Amino acid sequence: MRDLLDLKACISRGDYAWETLEERGVRVLRHVIFCQNPVTNRYQSMNIYVPKDYVNSNGSINMDARVNGRSPADAPVIFRNNCSGWFSSDPDMDVGAFTVDDVAAAGWVYVTCGARSRDLGRLGKMPAPIVDLKAGIRFLRQNSGVLPGNTERIISIGGSGAGEMSSVLGASGNHPAYLPRLYEIGAAGVTREAGGSYVSTIRDDVYGCMCFYPITDIENADLAYAWTRFDSGETQVKLGAADRRERRCFPRSSWRCRTTWRSGLSGISTIWA
Repeated sequence: MRDLLDLKACISRGDYAWETLEERGVRVLRHVIFCQNPVTNRYQSMNIYVPKDYVNSNGSINMDARVNGRSPADAPVIFRNNCSGWFSSDPDMDVGAFTVDDVAAAGWVYVTCGARSRDLGRLGKMPAPIVDLKAGIRFLRQNSGVLPGNTERIISIGGSGAGEMSSVLGASGNHPAYLPRLYEIGAAGVTREAGGSYVSTIRDDVYGCMCFYPITDIENADLAYAWTRFDSGETQVKLGAADRRERRCFPRSSWRCRTTWRSGLSGISTIWA
């Protein structure tokens, strides 16, 4: 059986090859399977984008390269999932606001990671999305000497349902409850002992996470939405046509989000601006 977790061996036998995107200044490895026993190659794979100068033409890492003061050894890793709407994350996703070009120009590494979810039926039932994302992080750490990027500085990002996945990924690092599922798909660093217990030799925690408008609390979503949409000074909201002037909403002219302190309320709220 081929060892899918040994990226150097996979590249040597021609499973993957660095593709150069000259106009974007990046090189990319596409559709890299990150577990030994994938259920679906499409969603249990990742694309790895790096600044062009970090990889030599023969595929080796150029450790002397410098991009915006960063090097292949210390470049942070953006770890993007696209489980928006709780659908499966496709590594060929449209990356949106955090573009590959911008990240590469900053000297960082950009990974778009696949993950199974509800559109695959029972194959994507929770905790499958989190298990796959954790397997992706483990794969990067196992192959840290083969790929550019500092795997101690992995930053998970995502929006909407993907924001929730990013928050769970950030909160559940190295949790032993996931080890049986990680073992099932052949994630890097997970073994099962004779007595049935599981042992992990590779971590799956992240350095940080950015969770854009995450869907994390459906039970209280309506209340939270009203709280962030209406002025804190209002004692009640009148929705009749004649009283429309008393309904002071924040404009939603774009999907850019900012965080601000709300006058008269304790805590932080997210306001669409």
